[in-house]
Amino acid sequence: MLICAILCCLQIPNFHKLSVISLAAAIMSIGYSTIAIGVAGHAGKQPGAEYNLNGYTRADGVFGIFNSLGTIAFAYGGHNVVMEIQVSFPAGTF
Repeated sequence: MLICAILCCLQIPNFHKLSVISLAAAIMSIGYSTIAIGVAGHAGKQPGAEYNLNGYTRADGVFGIFNSLGTIAFAYGGHNVVMEIQVSFPAGTF
């Protein structure tokens, strides 16, 4: 799988224009999310499963919100790291 990804990246004529790869990643992410939601909806309520919030405090909820915001911020910040790595290479390297 990794070799296929490397071979695909080697076919990019200008490595500084990765908008096509970003678009493909966004489409795949939406596709995976749609599949997961569809499978979960199709499975329905499982017998014997508990679907309540007993033992779930307000502090747990606030911590979960901050945790999710931190995850989003980390993922967004990682995008800039790739750009910094690309800038550090001379144009004729790839």
